[in-house]
Amino acid sequence: EWSGCNPKNVNALTGYRGTLAQFFDEADIVGPASSPSSPSYQHLILLCVHSHARFLGSVTVSRIRAHYGNIATTICSLPCCPKFRHKGDIGREPDISYEDDCVFSAMRKVEIWNIERGCDAGGADAGLVLCREIAKASVSPARG
Repeated sequence: EWSGCNPKNVNALTGYRGTLAQFFDEADIVGPASSPSSPSYQHLILLCVHSHARFLGSVTVSRIRAHYGNIATTICSLPCCPKFRHKGDIGREPDISYEDDCVFSAMRKVEIWNIERGCDAGGADAGLVLCREIAKASVSPARG
């Protein structure tokens, strides 16, 4: 019921049931972002909540960003299993990492990477550039 464009009238959301690699392999779901008929995006947010998605092979962060024109990108990960840690695929430590007491789970660590617009991460994603404005800020979970 959350599949397709604008599911449950949530604008600008595309729901997909499958793997990240399958999502990018299906041209009818995600056409080239550089095509004239594609919408214009300002910021890409990859939200990985207790996700086992891997940024490897055809779906490295560099390739995903290139698909959307290398726009500013934020990756927010709440890892669950030790085997699935996004920092290994991304190639560097997160810019921000903290325990969020408002997450009702034993696995409440939040890891955030911010990548500036236009930065090319290269093949191994090891060169991803930190968004300086975000790095200077401190993050503390909302209370109360």
